[in-house]
Amino acid sequence: MKPSVWVLVVASLFPVGAAAGAAAAGEPDPPLRIVRLDIAPHIDGILDEAMWEQATPIDDLRQVEPIEYAAPGERTEVRVFYTEDALYVGARLYQDPARVTANILKQGSDNKIWEDDWFGFDIDPWNARRNAYCFVVNPNGVRWDGTYKNIVEFDSNWEGVWRAEARRDEHGWTAEFELPFSSISFDPKTETWGFNLERRIARTNEYIAWRSRGQSVNPSNNGSVTGFADMRQGLGLGVVPALVARGTDASGKRDSELEPSLDVFYRFTPELTGALTVNTDFSATDVDSRRVNLTRFSLFFPEKRDFFLRDADIFEFGHLEDNGKPFFSRRIGLNRFGRPIDIDYGTKVSGHLGAFDLGSLYIRQGEDPETGVDARDLLVARAATHVLEESSVGVILTKGDPQSEIDNTLAGADVSLRNTRLAGGRSVTFDGWYQRSDTGDDVGIGDAWGLALATTKPAGLYGSVAYKNIDEAFTPAMGFVNRSGIEDFASKAGYRWRFGRERVLSRIEVGGEFYRADTLADGRLGSSLSGLHLGVDNQRGDKAVLGVYDSRERLTEEFTIFEARDGSRRVVIPAGEYAFTEGEISLTANAARKVSGSLKIRGGEYYDGTHRADEIEFAWKPNRHLNLLVSMAEDRIRLPGGDFDVRLLSTSITVAFDSHWSWTNVAQYDNVSEVLGINSRLHWTPRAGRNAYLVVNHGRSELAGGAREENWMVVLKYNHDLRF
Repeated sequence: MKPSVWVLVVASLFPVGAAAGAAAAGEPDPPLRIVRLDIAPHIDGILDEAMWEQATPIDDLRQVEPIEYAAPGERTEVRVFYTEDALYVGARLYQDPARVTANILKQGSDNKIWEDDWFGFDIDPWNARRNAYCFVVNPNGVRWDGTYKNIVEFDSNWEGVWRAEARRDEHGWTAEFELPFSSISFDPKTETWGFNLERRIARTNEYIAWRSRGQSVNPSNNGSVTGFADMRQGLGLGVVPALVARGTDASGKRDSELEPSLDVFYRFTPELTGALTVNTDFSATDVDSRRVNLTRFSLFFPEKRDFFLRDADIFEFGHLEDNGKPFFSRRIGLNRFGRPIDIDYGTKVSGHLGAFDLGSLYIRQGEDPETGVDARDLLVARAATHVLEESSVGVILTKGDPQSEIDNTLAGADVSLRNTRLAGGRSVTFDGWYQRSDTGDDVGIGDAWGLALATTKPAGLYGSVAYKNIDEAFTPAMGFVNRSGIEDFASKAGYRWRFGRERVLSRIEVGGEFYRADTLADGRLGSSLSGLHLGVDNQRGDKAVLGVYDSRERLTEEFTIFEARDGSRRVVIPAGEYAFTEGEISLTANAARKVSGSLKIRGGEYYDGTHRADEIEFAWKPNRHLNLLVSMAEDRIRLPGGDFDVRLLSTSITVAFDSHWSWTNVAQYDNVSEVLGINSRLHWTPRAGRNAYLVVNHGRSELAGGAREENWMVVLKYNHDLRF
């Protein structure tokens, strides 16, 4: 293909300038002028005060799903205004009171509010149509918030300080929001902000919004409100002191301690924030879901610690999801066995400066007595600049190794081209990236690079292709690589049909996928996977998927797939080439029901034997105060080298006394580690930004000869977010 043709293709997919974007999307609606008032309401979820009658009304919400722009099944009336200190949103959500879904009463980022009815709003104070804050509440007054990492990817881990209450009545329910301007970043000179309203009706699986495009709600297609002026941001200073009392009993050795910790945030500019953490404590962090690894490669677990989650989107690189990531914050504060290492202090500067997204992170990690690694200085720096309408170009640098004393440096560059404004709601993305790591004389210099192109549409054809090349010597000590010395190719394609209320089904999808990884040393196959699937959704939100998958694996050395904890028994797959086929069926019930769950069965050939995997999850929500979740997974593997079964059991019981008090208990057990882990957490949140926790962790494992080892940890923690 001639270079001139490539230029035309890129120009058509990624238009330059606002005029091109407007032409692709259609002329935007004029901004809605928002009212400024002098008196703030009492936030109680009841819209009975006079200022709500003076507020700007919005009532022209329309369906997003199942039929975009169709009249919604229920009416929604919204009022919006602001004072010098805060933005206020009030909503009357009409609905049969007996049909309101409100099973979630537990406050917190893990509350699964999406399973209920909910109402929320998005706000883009920069009016850049790239990022936005999102604030949501359900009929029980349970809050949820997050930020858009970019136009189409969402980060649900951001937590702001804001208030919301809700009330149910004979007409349905009402919601009332107060968003202090001190809780968000904005340019006080920007009079017009991006804005949107969203609502979900769980029983009918209906999604409603003020503005949408291509059955999608995101910052690029938000509406806008204007009239903002003379708001007070405060000093931009946030102080979060915490006090932690901890007692442990590990293998009969008891210890106790009382430690303070401190997080400080300061807004250098309206869009650029600095953070300091001292004696950082993560004892109240949610526990990981336990998994048993039956592959040759390391498993990827998501970050859950608040300090690293704040502005985590700034540090994203190349839209890499796992293998090849240059920065993976879970490397920090954990040794190679996954056990915690103290973080003495750390600093972070992140946010926006004009057309730039900037992030820098410095961590002083304490010494690790278990592995003998001394205290380490760790550094990450990231910068990206906006180009075209929705695209960016950036660089990243990391220095240090959290898990060894070997010097390691990584540098990389990436480009991300995106256009979500093509005709018919179609979007297209292109990502290209390059990285180089330097581990000195120990490993040397290693390179990695990749390209990816994807297009999608709510109904119609979708597809993606991606290529990745990772040297054997590529070592991102602060990133994640579970497979190096390979080049791999991945592709997906399929077609979606969507239907209105007159049909039983709401969506049908057929598709296929292909993946192949070749070893760079000899250019031969390492592994491959090809598959076909059929998925259907009904109007109530239930899902079913059928799939068949063909795998090929070449083992250059024997692979120990199972080993008893006491070392008495091993199951080994010999080196060689293998080809096998498996089928899969999965059924998932809409989680908005009081009784829901999922079932997944996969089985067939496996290397030179057979494999049967069963996963079942059962959820019961008899009322909003009690949530029970039980999951069981079993893998039955039969091989010439030996047979074995892997079982994993998990139970979660959450008791929400009201929207301020909750008690969550999680128990997990697997028959490989033979460890029973119990995490019990009592959480009190009198209002946003104030939290108290009582956490009890108990681990019990079986030892040789029938002996048992038990470990206990009890933590009492309180933190208070002060904003100035």
